[in-house]
Amino acid sequence: MRVFYFNRRQLQRVIWLAVLGVSLLVWGYWYDRSLQAVPAVLPQPIYQGN
Repeated sequence: MRVFYFNRRQLQRVIWLAVLGVSLLVWGYWYDRSLQAVPAVLPQPIYQGN
């Protein structure tokens, strides 16, 4: 069975896509947490000024 056989070029592509996907997930998680943390910091000086 050669179904699960990868040559080196396909293996590099799979590894590159896996690294890209994981990095996008980590960046999205960090970006989501940063978006949740920013409103706790920003609106206080803005609303106190008003």
